[in-house]
Amino acid sequence: MGDGLSHGNAGNESWARRWSPVATHPHWLRFADPAPHVHLVMGALLLAVGAAGVLGNALVLVVFTRFRRLRGPFSAFIVNLAVADLTTSLLHGMVAASCFQGHWIFGTYGCILYAFGVGYFGLLSIVTLSAIAVERYLVITAKPMSASWKLSQFGARKVSKNALYY
Repeated sequence: MGDGLSHGNAGNESWARRWSPVATHPHWLRFADPAPHVHLVMGALLLAVGAAGVLGNALVLVVFTRFRRLRGPFSAFIVNLAVADLTTSLLHGMVAASCFQGHWIFGTYGCILYAFGVGYFGLLSIVTLSAIAVERYLVITAKPMSASWKLSQFGARKVSKNALYY
């Protein structure tokens, strides 16, 4: 194939040539494979960070949905942020498992799912944090001008739902 991309040649070559489910640009094939212990260390770190993210965000979801006292307008943003971060943490398990194997084990569709999920839920976190910042700004600056301005539970849920579609 004369497109300048490697399409998985067999033999004594780098992992990118052997295991890549998609075409790999020759630039990346110039680098040596990382040592096996590097994969194990990265897998352990990703597993620890992912487990902490799952545990922390699951705890936030339980607390904010179980205790009625915490169900205010602002909690809709917190729950939205926790769902996005929880999903991202779960998806990082794919990379941790692949690190322990020394190569990507989920194929082309797993790669696409991982890239889409991390990109989408990462952007959802950014949009939710932006909505929190705007809401806090309006509370601080609009309150002296208009004592009647306040975000309702319905309004916060609407903003959170629209963040999903953004």
